[in-house]
Amino acid sequence: MAKAKYKLILGRRRNYPLHLELEVYNGVDCRVIISTGIVLESEKQWDNARQLIIKNSNAKQYNKYIRQMIDRIVELDDNCEKRGVQLTPDAIKLAAKSQTAKGEDVFEIFNRYINEEKNNTESTKALKRKHLKVIQKFVWQYKKNAAATLFFGEVSLATIKALDQYMASRLSPGTASDIHAFTRRLFRRAVKDGYIGSNPYDQFDIVFYDDDKRQALTSEQLKHLEEIDRSQLSKLHIKETIVDMFLFACYTGLRYSDVITITREHLHKDVRGYVLQKKTIKTGIDVTLPLYSLFNGKPQEILEKYIHNEDTETIFPQVQKTTMMVNLRRLGQALSLPFTLTFHVSRHTCASQLAERVDNPFIIMNVLGHGKIDTSMRYIHTSHRTAAKKLENINWKNELTPEEMAQSDANIAQVSDALYDVCQRKNLSNVLTNLALGFAVCNLDKSPMIIEWIGKIRKTDYTEESFEKRLEMVVEM
Repeated sequence: MAKAKYKLILGRRRNYPLHLELEVYNGVDCRVIISTGIVLESEKQWDNARQLIIKNSNAKQYNKYIRQMIDRIVELDDNCEKRGVQLTPDAIKLAAKSQTAKGEDVFEIFNRYINEEKNNTESTKALKRKHLKVIQKFVWQYKKNAAATLFFGEVSLATIKALDQYMASRLSPGTASDIHAFTRRLFRRAVKDGYIGSNPYDQFDIVFYDDDKRQALTSEQLKHLEEIDRSQLSKLHIKETIVDMFLFACYTGLRYSDVITITREHLHKDVRGYVLQKKTIKTGIDVTLPLYSLFNGKPQEILEKYIHNEDTETIFPQVQKTTMMVNLRRLGQALSLPFTLTFHVSRHTCASQLAERVDNPFIIMNVLGHGKIDTSMRYIHTSHRTAAKKLENINWKNELTPEEMAQSDANIAQVSDALYDVCQRKNLSNVLTNLALGFAVCNLDKSPMIIEWIGKIRKTDYTEESFEKRLEMVVEM
């Protein structure tokens, strides 16, 4: 019996994307074409003479996978020869399709990652599983098999581009970019865990779209809500408790998941009033909120209505999410708002109200519990009145004094952007980046020196304490 011969063929079907297939030939009656599951972006990524994938981020893993596939068929061929039996097409396909050669199942691993997220609520996990479902439907169509799955060895830049085209025809641009960002994070973890050689998203630029649906209450709308006739709420089928919880979120910037989980253990009372110290559910960031000073103590007034009710473990009574949504929709209608009220609106409202009263974006970052300053900046909605007020205070003289420059919001933003860029280039952690930003904003006249020093540092393994000491030395120079 003749030994089987093997040849890898790229783009046999002459269509895009380019599928890599394995041809196994052993005599006239045994010729099998097997899909490797690998798709290449161009013919430049294939060296036909050496039968190797080249110039591809996953080339090493792909070539190893193909070698393993051929080795299994060779082993099968040897066994058949020893037993004196013919190598059959079905036996070849069975050996070639071993899942172990393609690595782990992407959906199995990603679902495990989602389940292991301790800081995510069940609703957040459900949204991430919904994102995975979109990718799974793409795989079914991509492979033309409703039972198909995806293995790490099959994922390439071409796969990501095909997913992007699939989502572009079915989803909004914002949703598509969210799914890409979510998938990129999971692949990044998979690389660390050794499931895939490199992240296929490293060569794919995600286009992020600003969400036009971000809404915040204006000062007038917030005042209208504060002064709503509480005696009429029952007639409108609106629970007063939900009104209080929503207002509390407007004053504190807390997410819904954080508001409903506040317990007495999160509250500390000093001579001036209550201080809320809590680790946020979504991000795990610690926030410290002096309730007596926020919005002239309005969140503390709401808190004192509920803190003495010891029938519940949490400060605010537990409300089903559907009940909350229905009540907030009715409340928005009662206020004649042009948009639907949600707890994300309350969070934006807090950021917007703070932005109208303070010039330092880091205060907003600390209240909202963000890890990066640019995240906080996306929450700021400057009203036309605020803009007019700030324009009136601008010195329109040809030259500005150093003191006037230090008061300029534009100058703060410029320094923040420049410093953030240099910290990113040096791969500084978020903690060190925020520390540097805080020093720069508080010492604007020294900010060029801070930026210059960070640009020259060679090591990036500073502790927070050592980094802070070096910044103090720079500022004092």
